[in-house]
Amino acid sequence: MFCKECGSKLSENAKFCSKCGASCGEVKKEKTTKAEKVEKKEVKALTKDEIIAGDTKVFKIVSYLGILWILGIFCGSKNDPKVRFHVGQGIILTIALVAVSIVSAILTAVIASLFTVQTWLGINVGVSGVGLFLIGLINLVCYGAYIFYVVLGIINAAKDRENKLPLIGNLAFYK
Repeated sequence: MFCKECGSKLSENAKFCSKCGASCGEVKKEKTTKAEKVEKKEVKALTKDEIIAGDTKVFKIVSYLGILWILGIFCGSKNDPKVRFHVGQGIILTIALVAVSIVSAILTAVIASLFTVQTWLGINVGVSGVGLFLIGLINLVCYGAYIFYVVLGIINAAKDRENKLPLIGNLAFYK
């Protein structure tokens, strides 16, 4: 015997299905196929707004990937305060990246000019090893911190947490 609701195999003396709990007053002799189950269920077409509202996790996650927070502003944040939170964190992270990139470029130029290697004729041929090490260290710290913030933000968004980013999270103005 098989359950009339879910198609599970039943014992001969069962009064209720052990899987779905349906009464076994009427039973089918054959197992219901998946196609028949789909035909029984009403299929509802989703509207664009329902799709966007139901899939806000994507907008939360991409908010931390450069300027992609703009997708959350135009597509996902109108009715969801959690998306707005992560978009705000993403905006402040992008602003911080621009500021850090400017500072890094200035420091790189200063270090390159201080540690320039010259020939005996006064021709600049490059930057010394110490200068290259300092430039690399500055870039590692700046962009390593950015990658850390991106990963931290994505983890928070994926786990549906609203934790502010350390040091810069309180500066978010888009809420």
